[in-house]
Amino acid sequence: MCTEQEKHPSDALFKERLLANLPPEEHQEFTAALDLLSTKLSLRALFYSLQLLSEGGYSKHYGMTALSFCLQVATILTEDFRLSETSVEALFLYFPFVQQQNAIDSPPLKASPEAFSLLQQLLTAQKIFSEKGKEASDEEVRELLVSSAGDVRVLLIMIAYRLFLLRNGKKLLSSDQAYKLGEETSRFFIPLTHKLGLYAVKGELEDLSLKFTQPTAFYEIKTKLGEKKVERNNYMRRVVRLIEDRFDKAKVRWSYTIKSRTKSIFSVYNKMEKKGVAFDDIYDLAALRIIIDADKKEEEEACWYFYSLVTDLFEPNPQRLRDWISVPKQNGYQSLQITVKGPDDKYVEVQIRTEEMDEVAEHGVAAHWRYKGLGRETTIDSALAHARTLLEEKETSSEEDARFKMAKAKHTYAFTPMGKPIKLPPNATLLDFAFAIHTNVGYHTKGGKINGKNASIRSVLKSGDTVEVITDRNQSPNKDWLKIAVSSSARNKIQRFLREEREGSFAEIREQIERRLKNRKIPLDEKILVQSFNQLGYHDYNSFYTAVVEGKCDVSRLLETYEAKLAPQEKIESPSKETSPQKKKTRAEENPNATDRSVAVEGVKGSIYYELAKCCTPQYGDAIFAYPSRFGIRIHRYDCPNAKDIFQNFRSRVLPAHWKSLEDQTRTNLYIEAVDDTETSGRVVSLCKLNEGTTLLSYNIKSSLGKIEAEFTFEGALPAINTLRNKLLSTKGVLSVSRA
Repeated sequence: MCTEQEKHPSDALFKERLLANLPPEEHQEFTAALDLLSTKLSLRALFYSLQLLSEGGYSKHYGMTALSFCLQVATILTEDFRLSETSVEALFLYFPFVQQQNAIDSPPLKASPEAFSLLQQLLTAQKIFSEKGKEASDEEVRELLVSSAGDVRVLLIMIAYRLFLLRNGKKLLSSDQAYKLGEETSRFFIPLTHKLGLYAVKGELEDLSLKFTQPTAFYEIKTKLGEKKVERNNYMRRVVRLIEDRFDKAKVRWSYTIKSRTKSIFSVYNKMEKKGVAFDDIYDLAALRIIIDADKKEEEEACWYFYSLVTDLFEPNPQRLRDWISVPKQNGYQSLQITVKGPDDKYVEVQIRTEEMDEVAEHGVAAHWRYKGLGRETTIDSALAHARTLLEEKETSSEEDARFKMAKAKHTYAFTPMGKPIKLPPNATLLDFAFAIHTNVGYHTKGGKINGKNASIRSVLKSGDTVEVITDRNQSPNKDWLKIAVSSSARNKIQRFLREEREGSFAEIREQIERRLKNRKIPLDEKILVQSFNQLGYHDYNSFYTAVVEGKCDVSRLLETYEAKLAPQEKIESPSKETSPQKKKTRAEENPNATDRSVAVEGVKGSIYYELAKCCTPQYGDAIFAYPSRFGIRIHRYDCPNAKDIFQNFRSRVLPAHWKSLEDQTRTNLYIEAVDDTETSGRVVSLCKLNEGTTLLSYNIKSSLGKIEAEFTFEGALPAINTLRNKLLSTKGVLSVSRA
């Protein structure tokens, strides 16, 4: 029977056993790798797989024993990908079982079920990938890899395997092997690292692949970068000092770190190839990274605040803004990236992110799991499933940064001219921005400027835009604004304004009904008034008032219906008198000077009911035409804004019209409402007495609730009376002027 020490030897004793199976030249690297691994993982959980790997007597792999090779790859899994024992155990089991495919269905007694399941998927994926057809496109091969790997950790093991080989390509690979591996990695695995957010690994793989596939270009760029290293470092230190001084002046409340780095060799090569520029014409060889220590709740605020300070110090290029904070990538990557013009007019790329964002950017989904509180791989099934959906997303563009589907933006950050950031919803417009500044600014917004260029209130904003709002005191919200505003705050404010405006209009309509009934000496009966609403198709007061506001009905129709309903009622209630029957007079006969006799429409005989169109408000003497609409006849001026549309689309319905000769003297009543103060009353009476062409016969003024209600009786020609009416309407303190 085995002793407990034999079953579970100490780490030191176990290391001795492993070293006994290795050649002396591998001892030093193996010991360093094993020591590093022991700081990340529990070696006790790996005893069986390590021992199986070391005692198997497998042939050397690329000149190394399988044990040393796998141990080096394991350090990449733990250091770069943050994976734990399950993935490393599957890797260690790979070589012992790769030659035993016939027994793969039954796991060995001492292997963990999770690691063995991962091993099965790894063997399957590797086999399918090695047998891929040459006719398959690169995208199809990547889809094949994703579909064959049931677990994303399988892909991470395959990537780590290639990363170690490329890091040691000169020592382990022939030139042909290195070229093939570099090309294969570039075509199939680098796009997967991009999708998984493994940007540090992606950058290293790009450089290493270029090193073996385009060695001449690689070493030329490397040499040139080295030649200007001192100059570049001095310049970046200068930029960092300026930025730090700006941050200190602003007394930022978050601690931060600024790191500078040089563009990768592949990035320089890619820019030279795509844009056809020489090395000396590339000015943004250096980049800065500002890493902020901020709480989760303050991440966005902190990043945009630092962004505003940097862009206040240096001129930004809005076309180069990449907002991966409001719009995180599916793989969890978040960062603000902007290119600014630094000292000496040299361009510098600046990345702004928090410590958590930086960790995720460097180590991808594995770091994302850690920040989500997922400590062990046995608890990250949902996270792995999410990572798998990232890989299965279809590519939609050849542009590297645009070919992966992104999540919908959570916020848009636009700036005031003073640099204050304003948080808005996605696709927010200039109108939303105005209401976010202040309600009254929103109410009177006429337009604005975005990044110094004129823009309408409909213009959609992007994060990083600087917005200036232009207001006009005569501007006010209308229903169309609800189609423009996106934010709930702006929409609520617009709806409140329209509601209050409508309620004010309702009160005016009610006053108009009561006044016109009073002028005609007709009693007000609420019951009959409601019946009149119903007969016209409106179920209550508000529905009728709304129709009047929208131009679908008018008060005159209501009054005609009301009078018709009231007459039989009065006949029943009044005692009959034996008087000679009299013919009932028409409205035209009762008031021969009514407004419906001032316009004649050709082809229409007798008196007609019409209204002067509100869109152009014709005045006596204007050239006019009649347009029969579904709401009745409307009189328009020929220079009306709507005239062109009417004549183009409804010419056959247009009727010639003209003003009748109204030079004869006529008696007219004007009803005036004004503010109740002595000065206003004096001005009104003075105008009425002194108006040329009219004679004031009598007037009566009553005061009620802060207003005066006055009735003036004149004799004169209608044009003179209309002139007086217009003068009164333009008088300060006068609220309304109407004729009977």
